[in-house]
Amino acid sequence: MIIEFSFGNFRSFRDTNTLYLQASKTKSKYPVVDEQNVFSAEKYDLLKSKVIYGANASGKTNITKAFVAMLRIIQLSFKDDTIIENIVEPFLLNRENKDLPVFFQISFIHQNIPFRYGMELLHGKVKSEWLFGTPEAREVYYFTREGNEVKFNENKFSEAKQLVNLAKGQQPIYGDTSLFLTVASASQQPLSKALTGYFEEKINVISGLEDNEMMNFALTKLEDIGFKKKLNELMSAADIGITGVEKVDVNPGDFPEELQKQLEKLAEGKKFGFVEVSKKVFDTNGKHIENTKFNLAADESAGTKKLFSLAPFVFSALEEGKVLVIDEFDARLHPRLTKKIIQLFNSKITNPNNAQLIAISHDTNLMNAKLLRRDQISFVNKDKYGTSKLYTLIEYKGIRNNASFEKDYLDGKYDAVPFLNEMDNLFFNLQKTENV
Repeated sequence: MIIEFSFGNFRSFRDTNTLYLQASKTKSKYPVVDEQNVFSAEKYDLLKSKVIYGANASGKTNITKAFVAMLRIIQLSFKDDTIIENIVEPFLLNRENKDLPVFFQISFIHQNIPFRYGMELLHGKVKSEWLFGTPEAREVYYFTREGNEVKFNENKFSEAKQLVNLAKGQQPIYGDTSLFLTVASASQQPLSKALTGYFEEKINVISGLEDNEMMNFALTKLEDIGFKKKLNELMSAADIGITGVEKVDVNPGDFPEELQKQLEKLAEGKKFGFVEVSKKVFDTNGKHIENTKFNLAADESAGTKKLFSLAPFVFSALEEGKVLVIDEFDARLHPRLTKKIIQLFNSKITNPNNAQLIAISHDTNLMNAKLLRRDQISFVNKDKYGTSKLYTLIEYKGIRNNASFEKDYLDGKYDAVPFLNEMDNLFFNLQKTENV
């Protein structure tokens, strides 16, 4: 469960910005929304969902890229000494920032303990790193790092001993391009391994536009009978005319020899297959007489394919209490479907394990007081200097609970929308030039 995620000097975000999942003291116009959308964990009241809006090119996607960068560095820095240099990009529209560190910090709850873990990265190297926790009433440090010097709390993080207290002349196995937490995890230290496992297994970041990898994952999940049953129910409930979904295995030996070799190389020992969907066939009197099958990839709409590829991530998050971050959430999906997915996460019935959804969207249909609290709606705005800023609707003073969030947003009251007056002037000037 995420409490908050902060990042700074990363891509279009010059200053440190924070995505808050901790609920504010605000009350919704509808008490049921407060009851459903907020849950308690340890001493925190947390939100089950957060939707982020903003104009095109405002920097919304850079929030997901910040998540991805932090998670990949945690996962790979011990194996790949170029990962920080390759994936971290500071704010480039100010000369000073290229020599300032990139900042990531995440506060989260794991095994009933709130933790705060962060890092500063500069020129492909780890400048600083820290881990704090609150196992009791007060926050205490587990370890801190400046450069390659690590200090640790023997009472809380004794596993650091064998990595830090080295014999004279012995070099540490963690270098300036690898995180100390990642190295400790690779050395099978129990708490470090548990925390890196949390980041790898409990936080999923996906794009709503890049379907191939998600489609392949969904295809493999069809071998799970439980997943297949839930998927069939979802497809039927989505009112898209599909009554069933099946995986059809393909034998590479059925193809010409040259193509067979290519398929076997691509498969890497895995089974090849495609997805068939069933639809009803009716006679002239509207009576259902049989079912027919279509190839999902070749015959179905982009929206149907996205719903299929999104399903395993939604199911997994809801069943296992994961955090799901989706960029371009509403792309290719009908507004009623995006609304339904938000409702699945907000519901106590369908989300008993308190999964969290962070969705980047243009679907203003979701800006509804019956669906979201004010602290569940965030915006990204970019100023004339190319600097993005992340903020929440709750930060605006004087916004009533019964206000029309959607109308006010589209009218520009909360900024984070494109201003298109210049487009009118462009066409007017072009027409004027042509007349001359």
